[in-house]
Amino acid sequence: SSSQTAVTPSISASGSATIAATAMSAAVLGAGGGGGGASWTTKTVSESSTTTGAVNTLTFTIQPSVSLAAGDQVTIAGLTGTQTPSNAALALTAAEFSNVGAWTQNTGRLVLTANTFVLSGSATV
Repeated sequence: SSSQTAVTPSISASGSATIAATAMSAAVLGAGGGGGGASWTTKTVSESSTTTGAVNTLTFTIQPSVSLAAGDQVTIAGLTGTQTPSNAALALTAAEFSNVGAWTQNTGRLVLTANTFVLSGSATV
């Protein structure tokens, strides 16, 4: 099997608060290895496996510097090279976001929608 190049995803938010796109903390998916001053005070990503072809759970921890309202969207982009096909209702586990996200495989874009108020300074996983 061939090697896969790691990617560093970016994160942004839109809705009642706009947070400009910025790179997350780490590169993932490599086999073997705002507006108005709003930003992400925490924006980390980790993975459960670095083995090509293995099931790989990505964990994102985010903390906005401004509160997000229910219905606001968070976009994580740049997750290219996955084998997960596009899915408008990709299953997620995150209390503050709906239990599904809109995933687009070819662009590596995941859009999450807040289902409750996300307080600034609160870390969300």
